[in-house]
Amino acid sequence: MKKQPITTVLITGGSSGIGLATARLFTREGVRIAMLARDGKKLQEAASQLDPVPLTFPVDVRDTEALALTVENVVQSLGPVDVAIVNAGIGLYGPVTQTSWSDMKEVLRVNVEGAILTAAIIARRMAARGKGSIVFVSSILGKRAIPNSAVYSASKHALQGFADAFRLEMEPHGIHVAAVLPPRTDTPFHDRMMKSADVPASRVNVPSVSADVVAEAVLRVLMRGKREIVVSVPGKLFTFFGYHFPHLGDLLLRQHYRKSNAE
Repeated sequence: MKKQPITTVLITGGSSGIGLATARLFTREGVRIAMLARDGKKLQEAASQLDPVPLTFPVDVRDTEALALTVENVVQSLGPVDVAIVNAGIGLYGPVTQTSWSDMKEVLRVNVEGAILTAAIIARRMAARGKGSIVFVSSILGKRAIPNSAVYSASKHALQGFADAFRLEMEPHGIHVAAVLPPRTDTPFHDRMMKSADVPASRVNVPSVSADVVAEAVLRVLMRGKREIVVSVPGKLFTFFGYHFPHLGDLLLRQHYRKSNAE
């Protein structure tokens, strides 16, 4: 797909982590930014770190009516959205048998329902213009699930499936759909994730990247018109072995978790 000029970018989950790093990167590129997140105070504090300060729009991505109104407000304030970075998400760590359904549902509603709602609302506007890009910030756990992250992994698998189908649906309308799959990222995300049990946080010992590295991958997937980018060499190896050698992947994960539980 031919690369399109970027004027206005909408970012969900913009108050910290990957969302904030992406906003910072696009701000340096001279792009108009609309930052969205649930907590208006944190969102404004995050935006104040950037120069120029982007416009902020507090909204819960699970609220269909509020989200549609917010997108309308973004368009009225900044003009048509050229790029939407669908990044809002929450984490959940712990065994399924020790996790409440309310916590599971919270993750699925934000990570899956919220992402799909955001994409659908924005895609209708982009389709009317015949251009635009939508980038989903997923996870390598959308390719290969791990223990104690079953529900979170399920949410990212769902997002991957949606993105793959949505990409083909939107292509005739001139809309580029892509996914960026980071490994563990050094952000407040892991400190804020819900935990259903006192289990070792084994992912602390796995390779990680900075939020800036993921933001650069988001820009790269746009500039190159790619369908998907798996961030980092360890992330690529993790997804490769998980897909092509699932039994070996299981074996390595068992060993890793036994070691973590023994520490």
